[in-house]
Amino acid sequence: MNFFWKKSNNTQGNDLTEKVGQAIIEVASKTTVSDEAFQTEARKVSLELSEESIDVFQIFFHNPPEIPIELNDYYGGFGHWLSVCQFASFEILFNFREKSLPLIRKVAFGEYDWIQGNAIEILCRFAAENIEREKIITELKREIPEMRLEALEYAARPLLKYAKTDLKIQQVLNELDIEEFQEIIEEFKSEIPE
Repeated sequence: MNFFWKKSNNTQGNDLTEKVGQAIIEVASKTTVSDEAFQTEARKVSLELSEESIDVFQIFFHNPPEIPIELNDYYGGFGHWLSVCQFASFEILFNFREKSLPLIRKVAFGEYDWIQGNAIEILCRFAAENIEREKIITELKREIPEMRLEALEYAARPLLKYAKTDLKIQQVLNELDIEEFQEIIEEFKSEIPE
C-alpha cells in the first residue's frame, strides 16, 4: 500500500526528507499486519534509501510524518503514531547495519530521551549479529548504570520478545550482567507471551 505523505512544516522539504518520511510511513503501516511484515518492509525500504538518508531520520524522531487519513483509526491515539514511527525509524536504521552505528550510538549514549530505549534495543540486536559485539557490550556495560530506568525498560520489552525465539539475543542479555538491567529483565519476563 502506498501512502501519500504531505510535507509538514517541520522538515527540510527536500526529496531525501520526503523519501525518508514516506519510508517511515510504509514501515509503520505494517505494524497492523505482523512483526514479519514490519521487518520485511524495513529491509525493503532500507535498500531503496541511500546511505545519506541515515542522518535525515533524526528529523522524524520527535516530529513524525503526518499520519495518512487511512491509518488514523489504527494510530489516532495520543502519541501512538509518534511511537510507531519511532519504532519504524529504528527498524529501518537497523537494516543499514554498521553504517547507522554512529547515529544509533549518539541516541543510545546521549542525553536522556525516550527514544534512547529504541537505540539500546538496536545496539543489542547488532551485538547479537556480531556487529561490533565486544565493543557494544563494553559500551552498554559502561553506560547502563548511568541511564534512566525508563530507557532500560523501553529497551527490555522488545528485546525479551526477540529473546523468546533468538538464542543470540538471549546471550547478549545474559552478558549485560548489570544489576539494574537484569532486575528489569526479570521483572518483564512474565509480561512477554509465550
